[in-house]
Amino acid sequence: VLRFWSPPANQPVPWVALPFKTLFTLLPTPKIITLWHAIALERQICLVSSQKSLLTIVSEILLSLLFPLNWTHCYIPLLPKFLFPVLSAPMPFIVGIEKRDMESAREEISTECIVVDLDE
Repeated sequence: VLRFWSPPANQPVPWVALPFKTLFTLLPTPKIITLWHAIALERQICLVSSQKSLLTIVSEILLSLLFPLNWTHCYIPLLPKFLFPVLSAPMPFIVGIEKRDMESAREEISTECIVVDLDE
């Protein structure tokens, strides 16, 4: 049995209203568990999609799954091109990249980075 715990609905936490169904529709459960594990281990995660809104929604949902813990590292749900060098930095991050920019970002991405295509 897989259980994710989120903040109680009566607390003023914005994560309560996130559309969790979106994440579970886009990705199979084993991949979500792998992503959660990578976040808990403070790995580098790069989300890729052609829809900007999906990048932000999925990023926020993934962070909310850490509750009651907090992500304290680099978090940029929609990474602009001029910040692509962040992808080669030796630090944990969660970033989102538009699919059309992925080719130019690929040369900056570290070999340790987990790339997840949300459009597949």
